[in-house]
Amino acid sequence: MRLRRLAVGACVGALVLSGCAFKSTRLRKRAARDLGCHTFGVKVSVVPGTDNRYLARGCWQEAEYELDADDMPKMVSGPRTLQRR
Repeated sequence: MRLRRLAVGACVGALVLSGCAFKSTRLRKRAARDLGCHTFGVKVSVVPGTDNRYLARGCWQEAEYELDADDMPKMVSGPRTLQRR
């Protein structure tokens, strides 16, 4: 019985993590297309104080995205060119 609970817990945890990874992958692909970068050159982070806004940076540009009800990313601002130092 205990082994069954552990297995179910592991499956639920994997589903939750794969959902988060799927959102991140979809967002990274969209940002790469919008910013004109390769996906490996795009970094995505959550905008502080929000739960569904993300900032994508790559190729000296950045853009802000929001996820809609279907978890599809939509650009809400940008792309903006970042200054090189």
